[in-house]
Amino acid sequence: MSTSLTASQQPLSLLLKASPLVDKLALYDVVNTPGVTADLSHISSIAQIEGYLPADDGLKKALTGADVVVIPAGIPRKYTHISFLSAQKEGGAETGGVKASQA
Repeated sequence: MSTSLTASQQPLSLLLKASPLVDKLALYDVVNTPGVTADLSHISSIAQIEGYLPADDGLKKALTGADVVVIPAGIPRKYTHISFLSAQKEGGAETGGVKASQA
């Protein structure tokens, strides 16, 4: 199983790592993957965990052999500034051409 992660998707990675149905978990993201992988590796479960970054074909390595791929949706990192979050709450911020209030 492969998943990408942001701070809001780390709990999903934790649940997947703890699941008896997952025997291998590959994490991929543009940043922070090594630290999250190290944190989750301390959880006792049958799942082997590996973390990948974009360098050295990280995405290809993360997806190779995957039976299930989970791509959590969330707010893109570049919009996590507090002004965007405030605008999103009011329905005025746009993400990918669609207002957040309509997404």
